[in-house]
Amino acid sequence: MSARWQEYAKRQTAIRYKQARDSVVRICKQLMSEGKCPHMRDVRSMLTKEELASITSLIDLISDVTEELRSDK
Repeated sequence: MSARWQEYAKRQTAIRYKQARDSVVRICKQLMSEGKCPHMRDVRSMLTKEELASITSLIDLISDVTEELRSDK
């Protein structure tokens, strides 16, 4: 593959990951506002297949996002 294509693929991967992370943040905020703890099963059911495919470790992402949200309060 050419270097330009590889750079394009990296940018697209980063964009998709950011979009998926934003969705996880939104879902975690919603669940926490309802008084629930964000569990992987709940978050997974609210994400699209494309978003799930762009996340390598959903449980780690949920943990990181939950920590960030709790520290912001």
